[in-house]
Amino acid sequence: MAFKLAQLLVIACAALFLSEHVALAVPKRSASAPRRKRTSSTPTCFAPAVKLPPPKAADVKSAIAAADEYLIGLSHAPDVDSVVAAVVTPDGSIYEGTYGLLRANETDPASQGTVDRDSVYRIASVTKVFTAWEAYILRDRGVLGWDDKVKKYLPTFKLETTIRHVTGQSRASAGTAEASHFSFFFPFPFNVAADGATNGYAALAKRDIFTPLDMTSSSFTTNPALKSKTVVASVASCEADYDFLNAMNGAGGQMSSLADLVKSQQILLDPSRKGSNISPYTVREWMRPLYSFADDFYEVGHVWEIVKRKDSFGRTYRIYEKNGALGGFHTVYALNPDSGYGVIALTSGSHFDAHNIAWDLFDILQTSVDAYRATTLKNTYSGTYLTADKSNKVFISVRNGNLYADQFVLENEDFQGPVALWPVAEDGLTFRLSFGIPGFTPPNYGCILDTIGFDPGYSRGKAIGLVQFAVEGGKKVLYVPSIGAKLSWVS
Repeated sequence: MAFKLAQLLVIACAALFLSEHVALAVPKRSASAPRRKRTSSTPTCFAPAVKLPPPKAADVKSAIAAADEYLIGLSHAPDVDSVVAAVVTPDGSIYEGTYGLLRANETDPASQGTVDRDSVYRIASVTKVFTAWEAYILRDRGVLGWDDKVKKYLPTFKLETTIRHVTGQSRASAGTAEASHFSFFFPFPFNVAADGATNGYAALAKRDIFTPLDMTSSSFTTNPALKSKTVVASVASCEADYDFLNAMNGAGGQMSSLADLVKSQQILLDPSRKGSNISPYTVREWMRPLYSFADDFYEVGHVWEIVKRKDSFGRTYRIYEKNGALGGFHTVYALNPDSGYGVIALTSGSHFDAHNIAWDLFDILQTSVDAYRATTLKNTYSGTYLTADKSNKVFISVRNGNLYADQFVLENEDFQGPVALWPVAEDGLTFRLSFGIPGFTPPNYGCILDTIGFDPGYSRGKAIGLVQFAVEGGKKVLYVPSIGAKLSWVS
């Protein structure tokens, strides 16, 4: 090569950084510029989580036992009539617990029954997850646009408000304490002849979500065929029969079973799976913060209430949840996309705090899921990779839940690891090495330098730091496209 790869890396990174971040000037003397004394609180930079095969029940066996013990204890609380909960991965439930009374309003024990995964609950504001889902489906079909005026669909509506605003997506509405609940509390324009449907939101939800996802227990009024499975609380018992009507169905009128909600959560955790009715691109757009509050803990998204937590390695992850509350039903639908699993909990009775049921279950599960992920990373990627002539050598290790190239030698040139590997595709096989700026490691940068160092240069039309894992003939291999090399795993 005309330039050695290592030289190209240093030159390109420095040029990129200087062009974007430094005002160049001719120094008057050679003395170093004075630096202000400061306290550094630079956070550790973690690469984004790698998409991995989801854990099976056996992989987190002890955590599942603890979750079941927790749920049994909760079911004995005097304000809990029943609780059903699931821990969900893209492959389905790895845990389900169902405890308590089906009809707690009955005084005769013989008539009370017990709940199971097919028992039908009012899910209250968890409904909004599915209303947002429907809106994205219609947007992707070109039926509506986020910046359409509401009055386009409701001519009697006089304000110049857009759909983006009333669904809580604008910064103006997101930056308020009521933002996440404001979303879709408005009678959304599904009651017009949109996309060939003329019977309101319930008809759209059935056509576009319930039927495609085989959510056979979901509806907006009590299904006579499922009356024997419908949960009735000991308080506000009339809610089981309540009709929210079209204006409020999208805000809180949905009835669903744990079995149905598990099917939906499988799709949101992996929208590329067979049977999905929403694209991975749309889910990435939907599941993101729109506003962060000053507590560095709570954020809101498009109907999501988002809380930030730390995993076993100190990495920040977000729980995207929606909570629902009526007089006799309290529900939570929560996902941890980085770790690839979610939690659903439905309760009847006066127990109000569904949010902390999800919190406690994530507490119980996360350490075991972290351990499973670290082991899977090690088994899938770690080791020494060499070309036949040994001029190219890459050593991959796992630390703190992250992948690192501790050695990255291309054509006998050592790039001086460790260098973090950042996933850049949904396949879990394609990564970019985050070189940063060699020799420049000041405080107060966090991930800034890691992201700047992604594109240090190109060879053969490929980024120098691009690597791709594969399995060929039952053995691990590593491709480095910038030098046209295939390295084989040796140990």
